[in-house]
Amino acid sequence: MKYMSKEHLEAIKEKANADATYLKKTKGLSFKFQNLVTDCPGGVDKVVTWELERGKILSVNLEEKPAPSDWRKMPFDGTKYFMRTVGDWPTYVKLNKKEITPIQGMTSGGFRLDGDLMKVMAKLAEFTILLDLESTIPCEY
Repeated sequence: MKYMSKEHLEAIKEKANADATYLKKTKGLSFKFQNLVTDCPGGVDKVVTWELERGKILSVNLEEKPAPSDWRKMPFDGTKYFMRTVGDWPTYVKLNKKEITPIQGMTSGGFRLDGDLMKVMAKLAEFTILLDLESTIPCEY
C-alpha cells in the first residue's frame, strides 16, 4: 500500500486501536490535529486530519488538492485543532522511515509546527509513540 493513502491511514488506525500497550502509553492524546503535506507524488497536496481520544484514533481523514493548493496559505485554527504540522513529502517520508525525529524535522526547516509549542512539547513523548507505531505499517513511497 502507498504511504499516506486512505488504505495506509486506515491500517494505522486499526493497529493503534487494537494495541493495548500503545493505548496505555498514549492515554494523554485527546485532541484533533492536522498534517499538511505539500508536493506529494501525483502533483497534490494532502491534508490528514486526525481525531484521538485517550490515544484511540476516532477518525483519520485524507483530502487532496492539486499542488500548490490554497491550503498552504490557510491560517491555523487553534480553536479547532491542537496542532498542525506543515511540510513537504520528503520530510514526512524521512519521519516515517525514522531517519529523522520530529525535532530534527522542525530544526532543519523540513516542516513547521503550528499551535501552542509548550503544550505540544508536553505531549511529544506520547506523540512519538504514535509516530513509532505508524512507522511499523509496511508501505511503499
